[in-house]
Amino acid sequence: MKRLILQAALIPIMFSLFGLNARRRRKGNTTLSSSGHRSGGRQTRTNIENARVGGTGTTDSTSLNSTTSTPAPNRYNSNGDPMRELGPGRETHPAEWDGLIAEAESYGVEINYREGAIYYGPGTSPGNPGQLVIDPDASYSALQHEMSHIRDDQNAGWLGMRGANDREFLMRSEYRAYQTEIDYATSLGRDDLAGELTTLRDDRLNQIDADFPPEARIVPDETIDQVFGGMQMDWNR
Repeated sequence: MKRLILQAALIPIMFSLFGLNARRRRKGNTTLSSSGHRSGGRQTRTNIENARVGGTGTTDSTSLNSTTSTPAPNRYNSNGDPMRELGPGRETHPAEWDGLIAEAESYGVEINYREGAIYYGPGTSPGNPGQLVIDPDASYSALQHEMSHIRDDQNAGWLGMRGANDREFLMRSEYRAYQTEIDYATSLGRDDLAGELTTLRDDRLNQIDADFPPEARIVPDETIDQVFGGMQMDWNR
């Protein structure tokens, strides 16, 4: 119990280090990370400021497109939002954006809108849904990425910190989330963006491979099979 309380106390600090918090682009501009102002056209400035104060994993508003951050444990993250080049998801896909937010809310996931941040943080204890922190100007693709993590966690019965600290579960969840974005970019004929996302995916998987030894296993194999089936992973190691 003391260990769990300590973990919970450290979450804000660890989240602030985690890479999903600032999905980086590989271009040296200083535009807003992966989103930035209103969700679904209805988000107010007050909501955004409240999210900044109450959530975890804040970053500078320029960081999402211009910097590289180092992911830390206890969160599902992505390292960049190249698809933001196509525009904010709330504008390019308003109905789909609102639908995904509504789906997350229906699971009991807490939604916080924060400029310069994109990540899903799992619940602090097993059985509880987590928190989606999303820049209101993030791309539709970025929101799809985070929803992939949320669905994985939900299908596993809400793993809490176990999923984000299990090598196999985390690696497979990141692979699937990135592949969702890559497939979407490819379907739009944007092989350039698909290539950027592939590089980000490979970087993320190699980072997990380096940070988590093979014995870093918490989630039962049966749960891994239930959530991911026979999914194969192929990346540039």
